[in-house]
Amino acid sequence: MTNWYTSDLHFGHPFVAALRGYAEPGWPNDATIREECLEAGVDLWDAVDWERHDRDLVDAINSRCSADDTLTVLGDVSSGGSRSMREAEAMIRMLNIPRKRRRLILGNHENALLHHDRKDYVRWAGLFSVVSPIGLDVLSDGMPVLLSHFPYRDMFDLPVPDGLSTNALAERLRRFAPPRVDGLVLLHGHTHAKDRDEFGDPMMLNVGVDAWDMAPVSDRTIMQIIQGE
Repeated sequence: MTNWYTSDLHFGHPFVAALRGYAEPGWPNDATIREECLEAGVDLWDAVDWERHDRDLVDAINSRCSADDTLTVLGDVSSGGSRSMREAEAMIRMLNIPRKRRRLILGNHENALLHHDRKDYVRWAGLFSVVSPIGLDVLSDGMPVLLSHFPYRDMFDLPVPDGLSTNALAERLRRFAPPRVDGLVLLHGHTHAKDRDEFGDPMMLNVGVDAWDMAPVSDRTIMQIIQGE
């Protein structure tokens, strides 16, 4: 059995899919796609191959994870909108890993965290055996790790490094970020950085799909990185 970690799936989220290179031909794969769609009177959903984006994510998980493995998603399963959440629910149900081995740490695109939405908690609880704003796990070598969608809270005091999402260190999200725990490595997502060590901090590791070629990362790989192998 292997423990796998990932974050920021953003199923049914055309804007994020576009930023990941899934815009339809003729449309930009950057933030300007929103403005261009607005000017052209085109729905963003129609300008992005978000369905292929979502299938690629599911395929990446299923090609690595078996039914005996555990998958922990560190937030942002969808955009938080109703259509996006319906798409996310369909995609999660397509995973090889059964509900009892799926866990969710809530992110800022989960209304359960951002707005304390009870219905949203119930929705995710139907898909994941654990739904929590923060978590603590133990890797297979016995090393404890903290689990959060967000980086450590003290990162919000720093200038935003290049290559991060526009809300990576947004002040309104600071309250959700965990305070630093000395000696405890934090696994997180949220920033959409392609660099898994975007802050240059050995006590944090980004497990978001943008930093791992759209795929989950195993606890063995995480251990090797933490141990400097």
